[in-house]
Amino acid sequence: MEDLDISELSALLAEQTQRLGPDHVDVLSTRHFLARRFAERSAYAQAVPLFEQLVIDRTRVIGERHRDTLASHHNLALCLARCGEVKKSKAIFKEVIRLLEETYGTDDDDTVRTHQWYLNDVVSELESHETIIKEYELLLAKISSASKKRVSRNREIRQQYEDFLEKIGARTKVTNPMPSFEEKLIEVISEQKRKSKAETAKEEKRESKSFKYKPKLGAWHSKLAFHELDGELHDWQKAIFFDAQDISLIIVGQIEDVLAVFLKERFQCDQDEQKTLSQFEVLKKLVEKGTGSALRLAGQIAVAYIDFAYFSVHVSGIDLEVSQPKIDQLRLQLRELLGTNVDTTSDAEFEFEKSFQEIIGLDSVKRDLMGFIRVLTENKRQLARGSKSEPPRLHLVFAGSPGTGKTTVARIYGRLLFQLGLLESDKFTEIDKSKLVSTFTGGTELETKRILKEANPGVLFIDEAYSFNDNYGDSKGPGQRALEIIIKYMEDYRASLAIIFAGYSKEMSEFVKLNPGIPSRIGATIHFPNYSLEELMEIARRAALKRGLKFEDLALQKLQGVVEPLISKEDFGNAREIESLVEESQRNLLNRLAPFDDLATTDERRLILESDIPLREKPIARRFGFN
Repeated sequence: MEDLDISELSALLAEQTQRLGPDHVDVLSTRHFLARRFAERSAYAQAVPLFEQLVIDRTRVIGERHRDTLASHHNLALCLARCGEVKKSKAIFKEVIRLLEETYGTDDDDTVRTHQWYLNDVVSELESHETIIKEYELLLAKISSASKKRVSRNREIRQQYEDFLEKIGARTKVTNPMPSFEEKLIEVISEQKRKSKAETAKEEKRESKSFKYKPKLGAWHSKLAFHELDGELHDWQKAIFFDAQDISLIIVGQIEDVLAVFLKERFQCDQDEQKTLSQFEVLKKLVEKGTGSALRLAGQIAVAYIDFAYFSVHVSGIDLEVSQPKIDQLRLQLRELLGTNVDTTSDAEFEFEKSFQEIIGLDSVKRDLMGFIRVLTENKRQLARGSKSEPPRLHLVFAGSPGTGKTTVARIYGRLLFQLGLLESDKFTEIDKSKLVSTFTGGTELETKRILKEANPGVLFIDEAYSFNDNYGDSKGPGQRALEIIIKYMEDYRASLAIIFAGYSKEMSEFVKLNPGIPSRIGATIHFPNYSLEELMEIARRAALKRGLKFEDLALQKLQGVVEPLISKEDFGNAREIESLVEESQRNLLNRLAPFDDLATTDERRLILESDIPLREKPIARRFGFN
């Protein structure tokens, strides 16, 4: 997609819209790339209607507050500003910033980034210098200095701010310049040192009692309910606030002071306020609305209510076994309210499903991987609630032929672990044995430890893992020595690093026997089946579309005839082989049109003919005996 020009993307968008419909994920993705390509070429006027349509479609499909929708809104505002429509851009930017702050927080990176562009492209054009300086200082004050990601953003905005001051010659006019990150850090440490030991001990005791267990129920639930059901935001804040109090009374018989403070701060409500809605009215209203997004939100709030019930037990100190029957009764009550259309899909699971929409086949892989992740999520939940549960084993084996999507799925797995809070980073590192093995003595061990340290926290994907089996008689090869270090690391850092071993099915079944420590550390083996002929043809069609090409019917028939006998080969490359065939077909197409040079028409450049399809040597059938 990145390689296609504007004309090719336009043709692809028209074809996809007609074939898949305007709401399909591929259509939205292509429209995004086309709009971005116009913007990259400073053709902002042409990008504006595309981003406007993206906002409409994404709002309808995934909701107004989804990050992708807000990103399209952001891009629309930016293009309008670059077109000179600054006042219109300002209104859109302010609305996007409001939605981002309400839904994801004031120091969320997308919120800060959007605010940054707003200052650079809108405020700097419309407002006075004093207002601009004030806006910059307010933005810098919002950035959390505790986050490494925020530190980088802080430094970037600070530089932008200083460039502005230098431009207007106002550096000496700033009476209270923002302190540097280092200065803020020193100030925080000094403040902590000034606290008395008694006060610190009291605060730590309160923290350990109430917030060791972090409940899911949050203000964003009421904000999303407001988005779905309209009305007044505070009404939905009160509805969930009083529901939470009722749950605490039902489960533990009282509302602890710590719990009351927590709810008041989270929902900006007070117990003295009048209760205007009946118990669980927010769930009833969402179910009554009946849309997919409303039902999913109802399910998420119901799950958060159960989680809050456990939080109440945790704060009160009551034995969980005593409260468990009441919690189960609450579960049944909430299920009855939700009815038959129960949808408790989390945002992370929704994104996981969406990622697989763009992948052909692999239904069994998605099912097995999602089942494994649900086990991990349940283990994490039980551990947080004080129940006995096995610590999570995030490590996996991916077994299958080349070109079956193992690397792609590994990236999706890593993002999902991060979104579910099972990993603290979505960093993805891909290596094979050659990246670890060194020629000098002790080098393999040092290099292996270095790569493991760099990959942690995150996902380390090790391809062709079976190649670690390189023993020479009784002596260990470099692969075996590296593997021993990896196995130890798998146990020592099991909570922060997920290691995925990948390779051919047969070889990987032997790999897990290389060291007795491997099977006990692997959470599951995910088998990647070969693609069917029909799936391979769909992969070929999509690969051609991404290049702005399409097959004539005879070309597709010939391609199918070329691919079908190759499937039986042991080393068949599946999707990789198809990509190679499409690439070679494009070369043959361009060679055929070479005599016409730039006189070849656009349609001729895009249509793969039967003669362009390359041939492949058919596998020779094995013969037995003398015949």
